[in-house]
Amino acid sequence: MVDMPTSARAASVVLLPQRPAADLPLAVERLVELGCLRREGGAAAALVAEAIERFGLEDLRDRPVASLSAGQAQRAHLARVWSQRSSNAVLVLDEPTAPLDHRWAGRVWAMLHEHAGAGGSVLVAVHDLAVAADAADEAWLLRDGTLAASGPGEAVLQPERLEEAFEAGFEWAPRGDGSRWLVPSTSSV
Repeated sequence: MVDMPTSARAASVVLLPQRPAADLPLAVERLVELGCLRREGGAAAALVAEAIERFGLEDLRDRPVASLSAGQAQRAHLARVWSQRSSNAVLVLDEPTAPLDHRWAGRVWAMLHEHAGAGGSVLVAVHDLAVAADAADEAWLLRDGTLAASGPGEAVLQPERLEEAFEAGFEWAPRGDGSRWLVPSTSSV
């Protein structure tokens, strides 16, 4: 990766920090265009248009990012990521759905699965264990910045492993759809 030209690296690894800049004086469309700086003319315009549509930003394209709600701004930054990526890119995202409502969070997870299913990779940091259990093919459990466990999500995200990592109790709780999810145990709250 070090010997790669900058443009190839930009297409190969796309980053979204946990708190992307919210006070940008740029319009939404210009932010999304920043993801396409390395692309030429018509290809860039098509990618920007697709990303704006996919993330429901058509009515916001001319608004400054600084004037948006937290969820709208996150969708604009995600659209920039979407326009920047190549089909085999590694997307590195820190809490990508934290400021989104449930509808948009679900759509974003579906798009990330779509990217991975098409040959790309997605590396996501999340604190929400229910999200991690639902979304992860592979999970890495960190404790104090050190890898405590890794492997298939269903193997790593078990109450006993989580208790070791977080020094708190966890238990399985039923969901309304018949499935179950991990929650802090009432005895450790």
